[in-house]
Amino acid sequence: MATAPYMTFTDYTGLGLSVPAAQYFQYRVFMESDEYNLQCTYASAAANCSPELKTVALGTPLHYPANNPPITTALATAVSYYNVATFAETGSSVCADTAKYALSRDNASWYYWNGSAWTTSNGTYTQAATAALISSNAATFRPQVGSGTLYVRTFLHSNGVNNCTIDDVTVTGNQGP
Repeated sequence: MATAPYMTFTDYTGLGLSVPAAQYFQYRVFMESDEYNLQCTYASAAANCSPELKTVALGTPLHYPANNPPITTALATAVSYYNVATFAETGSSVCADTAKYALSRDNASWYYWNGSAWTTSNGTYTQAATAALISSNAATFRPQVGSGTLYVRTFLHSNGVNNCTIDDVTVTGNQGP
C-alpha cells in the first residue's frame, strides 16, 4: 500500500535549507525518481515516469481556541452582593463572535438568563447569556437565585480565526439591603 512520504527539513542538512523567518508560510519540494520504465502516460503517450506534485493543501489558520474556553473569577476577586443592578463589558473588548456569561452565587451552581428566567446552566456556551441580556435582567437575579458571593464565568467564543478578548466586566449593585 502506497503512503505519502514523510520528511522533515532536518533530514537534509547541508543542502542550503536555511529559510529566513518571515510572516509567510514557505516550503521547498525536492523530487526525484528512479523509475525508467515506460509505465506512465502523459498526453496519451507512454513515457518515463517523473515525480509529480499534484496539490499542496494548507489547513485553515486556526489561531484561537474554538471550544469556547470559560474563564471564572478567582475566589479572591469574587464579591459579596445583595442585589445586582448592571452588568457590562468595559474597556477595549474585541470579540468578533459574541462572548457570553453565566453567574453564580456559590461558585458551584451557575445561572444564565434564558429569555424569561434565570435558569441553571450546564456550564457551556449554549447555556450562557450575552452581557446585554444579563444587564437588562440583573435586578431579577437575587429574587430568583438568591444573594451570596458573585462569581462570573466568561465564555470567549471564536470560530478559530477571529480573536475574542474581554478586558473588563463591570458589575454594579449593593452588598446589603
